[in-house]
Amino acid sequence: MIFVRNFSVSAPSKFHLTLASSTGANLYTVEALKAMCRWVKQFKDLDSVNNDCSVHTLAGHIASIAGVDCEDLTPEHLDSALQLLTLCSPYIYSGNFTASCLYISCPGIPEYCTSMNSVFQILTYLSDKSFTESGNLRYAHVMIPLLDSSPERALEFYDEFSRDYDSALLDLVGADAKIIAKLQTRYTYTDLIYIYISAALVVTLSYLYMHSMILAIALVLDIVFSCGLAYFFYFIIFRLAFFPTLNFAALLIVISIAADDLFLFYNIWMQHRNVEENDVATTLSLTFKHAAMSTFTTSFTTASALYVSTISNITIIKCFAVFSGTAIICDLILMVTFIPAMLILHDKASKC
Repeated sequence: MIFVRNFSVSAPSKFHLTLASSTGANLYTVEALKAMCRWVKQFKDLDSVNNDCSVHTLAGHIASIAGVDCEDLTPEHLDSALQLLTLCSPYIYSGNFTASCLYISCPGIPEYCTSMNSVFQILTYLSDKSFTESGNLRYAHVMIPLLDSSPERALEFYDEFSRDYDSALLDLVGADAKIIAKLQTRYTYTDLIYIYISAALVVTLSYLYMHSMILAIALVLDIVFSCGLAYFFYFIIFRLAFFPTLNFAALLIVISIAADDLFLFYNIWMQHRNVEENDVATTLSLTFKHAAMSTFTTSFTTASALYVSTISNITIIKCFAVFSGTAIICDLILMVTFIPAMLILHDKASKC
């Protein structure tokens, strides 16, 4: 699940969704619950929904407690149900009222709490814990039975449902854990367009600043080779099998560092190359003398800071630290080997 604070949710055989008020208001109102009833009808006709099983919603269970149809709920029904839920909630949250109490007698649990399954369902699965304390419902849970609850089919249901979702009072704010990884991957690949745009802007500005297509292409190759080599070390040398989507953020770090280092090399190269008595070898030597140490210091300290993050207990942070740090080291190696060669090639091309 995407867990919302104060939620207590289980029931893995069903697909889970979390709702909130679109205005941040209390969901425990007649209007919001009736909207929830209409909302359920939007997906009950979908082919992937198992209509032989019940859809569990707060509105449906409140109506069950009141003994009326969902669309016939009144403020009096809500007040009466809230009183019952408030009386029974201490037994749920203390752990004394379990699912078995619905079928066998549990000492100390009042019969009015166990006589209806809806009380247990609402307090355990469908509402947040602060609901009975304040009467203010921030989040409501929905459990939907699917014919096939595999991650692939669940994602198809989510896509189909969210495409047709329409409610002025309710916002869909959470979804089942089985589709989270797939959604993250999908959104990551979609958002890569922003990294491509930033890379294109950096390369374009580099070309406008240095007036050299050769160096602009060199910057692109440096970024690609740095990330490619880091990817090789990550899987082949370090033998890390898990590649979290956060690792794609390393591209932004490499793009910025590579551009800064190239500008540094270019500026120092041009300063010494404009001195008449300096030939290519002398210019290259002087450029290395002034730029190499600065490049090494900035890249090494950044990579070291990232590698230190591998002591984190969070796996995703560890993986990001390894991949990003390695990409920066690869960029440093290319910056002192590949880029000087491209500067010489640029120098020869500019003389033609």
